[in-house]
Amino acid sequence: MNSPIGTPSHWKEIKNKVNSRDLTITPYKEAFSGRVSIFEQMKPNKVTRAVDPFESTIGEAPPVSFAILYDYRDRTPQIDTIIEYSVDLIVGTDMNINTDEVKDNDGKWKQILEDFARDIDLFEKTKSYTDDALVGGTALITRVFKNGLLENIEQFDMISIKRVKRDVYGNVLDFLVDSGTGGEVSLIKEGGIKNINQVLVPLRFRSRGRDFFGRSMFHALAVERNVGNRTTRPLIEALWSLDDVVIGTLENFAYPREYHIFDGINPDDLEVEATKFKESKPGDVMFVNRMHEIDRREPTQARFEPFVNHLTDGAQLGTGFPLEILLGDFTSRASSQTTDSLLMRRIKSFQKHLVKLLKTEILETYLKFNHNLSDKQIKELNITLEFETNTPMEYTPDQILARFTSGAWTVEELRNYDKNNGQDLFDDGIIAQMVKDKDEQQKKEFELQVSDKKEQKDKDKTMKEALKATNIALLSETVKARKNNE
Repeated sequence: MNSPIGTPSHWKEIKNKVNSRDLTITPYKEAFSGRVSIFEQMKPNKVTRAVDPFESTIGEAPPVSFAILYDYRDRTPQIDTIIEYSVDLIVGTDMNINTDEVKDNDGKWKQILEDFARDIDLFEKTKSYTDDALVGGTALITRVFKNGLLENIEQFDMISIKRVKRDVYGNVLDFLVDSGTGGEVSLIKEGGIKNINQVLVPLRFRSRGRDFFGRSMFHALAVERNVGNRTTRPLIEALWSLDDVVIGTLENFAYPREYHIFDGINPDDLEVEATKFKESKPGDVMFVNRMHEIDRREPTQARFEPFVNHLTDGAQLGTGFPLEILLGDFTSRASSQTTDSLLMRRIKSFQKHLVKLLKTEILETYLKFNHNLSDKQIKELNITLEFETNTPMEYTPDQILARFTSGAWTVEELRNYDKNNGQDLFDDGIIAQMVKDKDEQQKKEFELQVSDKKEQKDKDKTMKEALKATNIALLSETVKARKNNE
C-alpha cells in the first residue's frame, strides 16, 4: 500500500459517482412483433394497434349477425315502422346536385353529374343504402369499374358477410362471406378483387371505437345479455313473447274450456248427451232428462298495462325514437317535443355524414376516373348535395299565385308543388318548351330594343354632325360677307 491511510495501489478515483438509489436492472418491455412505420417509431406514445391480434387472424365478426338483425326488423312492426320513418327523414323525396356557379357558369358539370346520378339510379340506391345502415349498423356499396371507368354502383348483400379481416392498423384486408353451403370463402379470392378498399364503400350508422362494424339503430334491443350464470333473450324476442301472452290471454277469455259433468250417468247415455251438445247450434232449444254441472276454466283477471308500458319504454330507449310521434295524440306529441329534437339532431348528423360520403366516394370519383379532372379542379367545382323534403308549410291558392307572379317561385317550382299535392301533371316537356320559347322571345325583343336604341342613337349623332357642319358653313359665309363689306 502506497497510501498512508491504506488505499490500494490499483484504486483510481471515479469522477462520475453512482447514486445508490439508481436502478441497476432495466425493466422488461414487451416488444411489438408487428411492422411499425418510421412515423410510428417517432411517436412512441401513439396507439398503433387497432385490432386485437386474435381478431386480425380469424377476422372480426359483427356483434349480432346481419341475418338476425334483418329478421328482427321484418318481424317486429315497432322496429320496421321506426326504420321506414327514419329513412324518410334522412333522404326525403329526392336528391339535388349543385356546383359552383362561377366555375361552372354554363352548368356543364352539374348536368353531367345529374345524368350520371339518374343513369345509375343514385337516389333509390342511396335510400336502400341508408336502410341497410340503420338496420345492420353497417352498409356496403360496390363501385363497379370497367376499363378504369366508374360505370355503376350496386348494393352489397350484407347478410352474406360473416367476418372482416384487418391488419393491426385497422386497414381492411379481406371479407369472409357465406359460401352458400354453410362455410366461409374469401371475397378477394372468390370475386377476384385486387384492391378491396377501392371497390367497397362502407357506411356506418354508429361507429364504436375502432371496430369496423357499426351499431344498429336498435342494437340494444337485439343483443343478448348475461345475468348471473344465464343468458337472457334479446328484448325484441321479449316483445314477441308479450304479444303472444296478450293474444293467448284474450283468446282464453273469449273461448274458455268447458266441462259438462253428469253425476251417476252410464257411458252410453253420456255419449248420447255429448253428441247432443256437440251438434247443437247457437239458439237451439234442448230438453235433457237429468241435471248436470258446467265447469268453465277461465283465467284469472290480470292487468298487463305496467308490463306493456315497460316494454314500450324499452323499445323507445333502445331505438332513440319517440313512438308518441306516430301513436300519440296532440298532447303526447307536445310532450315528446324534446325527444323529437334529439332525434332530428341525430338524423341531421347522419345525413351530413351520408352526403359527404356520396360526394367524395361516388360523384368526385366519377369525375376523377371518367373525366380526368384533377383534385384541384374538383375542389373548385364545390359540389354540394342536398336531400329534398316535402315542405310542412301549407299555402292557400292566393298565396301560391302571389309567390309565382312575384317571381319568388319559378314555373318548375310551382308545378312541383302541384305534383306533391296530388296533381297528375304529365306535360312537363311541353311546359318546359313553352318557357324556353318565351325566354327566347323575350331575349329577341330585348335585343331588338337594344338595336333600335342603337340605331336611333346613331341617327341622332349623324343629324347632330350634319347640323354642326351646316352651322359651320353658314358661319363661314357670314364671316366672308362681312369682310367683303368692309
